[in-house]
Amino acid sequence: MNSPIQKIHDEAAEISKKKWEMLKTLVKSGRSYECYPNILCVFQTFNKSHLISRILSPFIAAGFKKIMLFADGCIDSTVSEAQALLKGRQHAVIALNDLHEIHNYRFAINSEWGKNSEFLLLMQDDDLYPDTFDWLDYGLEMMKRDSKLVVIGYRSGVDFQKICPASPTFENDQFKWNGNKIYPPGGTEATLIEGADISSGYGLNFQYCQTAIRAPHLIRIS
Repeated sequence: MNSPIQKIHDEAAEISKKKWEMLKTLVKSGRSYECYPNILCVFQTFNKSHLISRILSPFIAAGFKKIMLFADGCIDSTVSEAQALLKGRQHAVIALNDLHEIHNYRFAINSEWGKNSEFLLLMQDDDLYPDTFDWLDYGLEMMKRDSKLVVIGYRSGVDFQKICPASPTFENDQFKWNGNKIYPPGGTEATLIEGADISSGYGLNFQYCQTAIRAPHLIRIS
């Protein structure tokens, strides 16, 4: 009769054998992931098992080298679905207990993969991306042309013309919106800049501003 320690050893050996067989299958498939090696591609997800294949497919098909997916607080099958899709040596699925996207983005940028990348591409799980990456190439070209450019937001941005402090009591402060003009509380004035549909590729609306709203964000790590 096997001892408890021997039983644990046998179970671990069986698991290792299965993993080794899976690895050999991947090697035989000849699939390589070497595209955009200077970019760490980061996804923040919550209960998106029904969409995760559509979200990841363009990046997998293009062969992105570095992909880090956070399944943050998920109670569905997001983790297993993502693990079945992300097969590269520098593809990772990280399950966390609802720590929030800011924590996870910081984790990614301070990771070894982040330190060895030039750019971070941050994406949320409620966007579906086109099969081509003209929009990303456009952003990389803008980063190349302006070494002081830090963040590109593909969703939209805010260009502030006037910033005023809110009133001490906040009682009379209201947020107002008129066309592309927005008026946050306290007399602040700003213009909303639409980034256009990323499927338009080089038709993107590039403009400098102080605030980039929502992902995808292309960030210069340095």
